[in-house]
Amino acid sequence: AAPRTTCVNDGTRRAELLTHNGDTQQTVNYEVASITSQPGDPLPGRLAILQRLEEALDRARNEDFVLYFSGHGSAPSWGNALIVNDDPLEAIAMEEVMTLVHRSHARQDVVILDACCGGSFGEIAALGGHAGFAPSPRVLREDFILLAASRRNESALGGTTYSLFTELLIDGLEGGASDHTGQITAPALFGYAEPAFGAFDQRPTLKANVSVARPLRRCEPRVDLPQLRRLPTHFPVGTDSVQLGPTHV
Repeated sequence: AAPRTTCVNDGTRRAELLTHNGDTQQTVNYEVASITSQPGDPLPGRLAILQRLEEALDRARNEDFVLYFSGHGSAPSWGNALIVNDDPLEAIAMEEVMTLVHRSHARQDVVILDACCGGSFGEIAALGGHAGFAPSPRVLREDFILLAASRRNESALGGTTYSLFTELLIDGLEGGASDHTGQITAPALFGYAEPAFGAFDQRPTLKANVSVARPLRRCEPRVDLPQLRRLPTHFPVGTDSVQLGPTHV
């Protein structure tokens, strides 16, 4: 596989954005724990990463949880995996991550995979499929959202400073994907990033089993909330209109 030179930048910037909200007070958002390696440093092993993930999920009981991974993915016949170091025996099966996520008691779990074949997350290879364009049956727990950089059988491209998919997610978290109240949800991030890819590019993937998508980050509202609350006084009926003049510019 081609080297992914942006992974540390991807993870570092994502951590910065999730640690604090984008409002004027820079209010605290997520408690973030990062696992990265600089050139020459020992690479993390699969067991250490899975243990850290399990501990983080335990701490997130009744809270919102986000797992972000930037790196290589693989698609062997026995189930897709995330490559965490140079030893092929140290790969982490996506089903292992899925098992820990499904057992968690988090209020909302969001998994973001900027890796090849990330769109296969949630599939169970033992139940069939997993050949060419025949996907395996899949299972998604309640209150779960997956954002993947590519479909189950596609590559995810890197970039110069950030990978292509993560760079769009960064723009979205900085405010590009916020709604009129300043909230940024995972589906909104997908809606912001997906149109940037053409029909013959990698195709980002969204999988979800949610009734309410809780915000990942909050920015300053596009319109002050007090002004929004006054809208019923300006438009008491849906067909009402207001004539604007030069003083409204």
